[in-house]
Amino acid sequence: VHSRADVDEEMTSIVLTSSNVTWSSDLVILGALSYDEKTAMDDIYDPGSMTTQPDRVHLLTQWINEDINELVPLVGIPPPIMSRCYQELSNGMLGFNQATKMADIPFPFPFLQLMELLLVCYSALLPIYAAQFTSGLFLSPCLATIVSLSFWSLSEISRELETPFADGPNQLPVIDMHERFVEVLRSIFLSRRPTDEPPATSAKGDASDGEDLEEQDEISTDSHQEPKKAL
Repeated sequence: VHSRADVDEEMTSIVLTSSNVTWSSDLVILGALSYDEKTAMDDIYDPGSMTTQPDRVHLLTQWINEDINELVPLVGIPPPIMSRCYQELSNGMLGFNQATKMADIPFPFPFLQLMELLLVCYSALLPIYAAQFTSGLFLSPCLATIVSLSFWSLSEISRELETPFADGPNQLPVIDMHERFVEVLRSIFLSRRPTDEPPATSAKGDASDGEDLEEQDEISTDSHQEPKKAL
């Protein structure tokens, strides 16, 4: 956890490389790592350090759960409300595991080759079939071209959807999504709740307010005395 002064500084970016994706870009983090944090994460001789762990995401999740367990008796939040923290962490890990399965498990290679072969055979036989059952000189080639192009387009679209986390114009903007999330965290951390104290006024303003109050008191006193005179 970094102090507010560290967060006020420029955001630090770290290079992230993963074996599950093909991109390598800078991820924005809030504040710079302190010397103790960097030493704890990069200590190759410590079996519990970040560098020696094969799964860093689950390790960080476990650290966050342990910190929440330590903060529960200090903050005094009711258990039904605190349980939402554990539920959101569980939902995040569920989404991460689903994304990992999509990145690690490719489309079966034999099935892919079979589809390519069927598409080639379909594109070669479709013009003959169209010319045999249609008598128009213009309709046959147009029909064969449009239908073949449609099947090939569906095949290429499915190929792009197979790797949504790759680095390309048609993939998910993972880096942009991360930067927007960090900006939201930064704005929440640096925001201030409006205070309940009344705004400060000058001496002249206080005097004018006092005169207004005296005039209101006089008016109210006169209004109460008029019925007595009538009686």
